[in-house]
Amino acid sequence: MMRRTNILWGALLGCSLLCLGMRPRPLTAESIPLRSRVKIQAQPWKSRLFYRIQRDSTGQYAIYDYCEARAASYQFKGTKLYHDWGMEDETLLIRRTETEGRSYVFVVSPEGSPEHIERIRFTPLDSLGIEWQVGEERFVDARFRARFPFKHYPCYHDVEDSTEHCGRRPSSWQEREEYDEFPEPEPQGVATKVLAGDWTHKTFLFVEWEEVGQYALRTYQDLNKYPSYRLRGNRLLTQEDEYVILGSEVVGPSRVFTVYNKADTTRQPKRISFSSRDSLGVIWDVNGERYVDSLHLSKVYVKRYVLPHQYELRD
Repeated sequence: MMRRTNILWGALLGCSLLCLGMRPRPLTAESIPLRSRVKIQAQPWKSRLFYRIQRDSTGQYAIYDYCEARAASYQFKGTKLYHDWGMEDETLLIRRTETEGRSYVFVVSPEGSPEHIERIRFTPLDSLGIEWQVGEERFVDARFRARFPFKHYPCYHDVEDSTEHCGRRPSSWQEREEYDEFPEPEPQGVATKVLAGDWTHKTFLFVEWEEVGQYALRTYQDLNKYPSYRLRGNRLLTQEDEYVILGSEVVGPSRVFTVYNKADTTRQPKRISFSSRDSLGVIWDVNGERYVDSLHLSKVYVKRYVLPHQYELRD
């Protein structure tokens, strides 16, 4: 009996010592990012594709395209980075790549404009490199696109004025045979967070207020360019001009840029103001005209006009 008791106590003592030797090591804050970084670094950047994802009405992320517009994307091909906004695209030459923490920063310049330098930052949002933050937008690595629904909004043909209407029809759109004219609303709030955010890579597209009570973006067949303001690093680009940005400041509901026209040898400075008309930063007033932030393109009605055919008269 005494021998069994000694064996039992010896077993308990051995288990206690074993447990003390197997205490788990405390996790360090950098352990998870380091493992994640190894997985992400293993993927080559010379051939990668990213699609923009946006929240749908249920709050879930999805890949969108509208009518004849393509899904917005970034695509790496060798030493070039192709940025597709859906209706416009741009080819960027990659000058060098830098790493800042978990982020990958690509120093690029537009093809044909080597003097214009900008930095595009890709930051992984998970350990597998599925979702990425690029500026103020979210993208998904194309290898994982099956994880997100793809939503296409077809064109809508309006027989009455022989135009093609493209894009998502907002729920606020008024569809009546007879209707009263809806005046444009007064500014409703200030986009404080957007005004104080990063403006180094933003696009604003010209829109008009429709009598039925909604802003609309008009595009025309065979005309790929339309009025816009594009901020690219220290440049502000329009259809006709390229401005060099000397500085900017937030004044009330506006972001005010001090610029000069690159083609102007006198470098006469001028001020261009972007004034928010709502708290989300959807519609902006620029020199008395209305522009939509391209991040919120789904919130306006896109109308594509088919130009009349031109016939050659013969004797």
